[in-house]
Amino acid sequence: MGASSGGASVHLHYFSPKSKGLFHRGISQSGTALMSWAIQDGAAQKARKLAKILNCEDSNTQTFIKCLKDIPADKLVDQTKWFFHVARFPFAPFGPVVEVESESSFLTKHPYMQLEEGEVNDVPWLTWVTKDEGNLGSIILNINVTNEVETHWDAWAEHLFDYEHVVLETKKHDVSEGIKSFYLQNEQTPKHNSGLFHKAFGDRLSNVGFETAVQMQANVTNSSVYAGIYGYNASVTLGTFFGIVLEGTTHGEESLILHGIEAIQSMFPHIQFSKNDVLMKDTLFDFFTSFASNGKPQCRGVEWKPLTSKSYQYLLINDIDNISMSEIPELSPKGFWESLNLRENKRFSEKLSTL
Repeated sequence: MGASSGGASVHLHYFSPKSKGLFHRGISQSGTALMSWAIQDGAAQKARKLAKILNCEDSNTQTFIKCLKDIPADKLVDQTKWFFHVARFPFAPFGPVVEVESESSFLTKHPYMQLEEGEVNDVPWLTWVTKDEGNLGSIILNINVTNEVETHWDAWAEHLFDYEHVVLETKKHDVSEGIKSFYLQNEQTPKHNSGLFHKAFGDRLSNVGFETAVQMQANVTNSSVYAGIYGYNASVTLGTFFGIVLEGTTHGEESLILHGIEAIQSMFPHIQFSKNDVLMKDTLFDFFTSFASNGKPQCRGVEWKPLTSKSYQYLLINDIDNISMSEIPELSPKGFWESLNLRENKRFSEKLSTL
């Protein structure tokens, strides 16, 4: 079980032969192996940049890698700051990579390719996204940075929407303009169209990768895939800690209820969760425990039905007394993002110059 990058990490175990037989269920909250940030792009370039920063630079790859391995982990992590270009974007500059075959390799083929070929650890999977994943963009970006995004849209869009390493330099302008045209109608950018910006950000960083993953996995495995959309508006949100008021349910907010009520109230006595928040926590844990014990998530008389190749049904969790199944043929504009010809998923192995 994991959330965000932890959710993607859970899902990656479905694609590693080394994990086969070691788990019987998996739960991913707002994170799948097909989200744009889950598999690292430009790994070699980033490794060389990191080596230069840490005085490990060497023309021999094995030499600078050995040097990096000798550096304490906390010092390596501290250098991540040099890989953020806009506030804390790109979302995840470092992450898992597709490796060459070896005794120690965890992932040797891109998860998208494995899903196409049915090479998946065939065990049940439960996953969801929040209703307003993209609100996270406004929490990370402060008003000053937002003004800069409007002024330098072309230069900063590649980092906000995580395509720096998957598009030719000569085509990045077309991609940034395509996103602006599709979502923002070519008007002024995030500050004046926050709702549309949230939609664009949420689709790119979460929704497209979520929808693609659950549909593909449901089509190739015998085990059930349970997918949901979490839309409960808690009395305490991520925005609470940043002095930001946002409508909707932001990326990661269910984790505040699941894991943080006692800790947050003890650290911040002025912050109080409601009785409904506690009831929602119990509801979510009922779904999880029933799924863990018998493979069928149930709670409050609601049966969470799995996706099938003929019916894309999602559990909508909106409130304590508003939980229901709904068929949603299209959750995100996958076609638009595929039309941008980014080198990822099915195009992962292609050369940039051919796209």
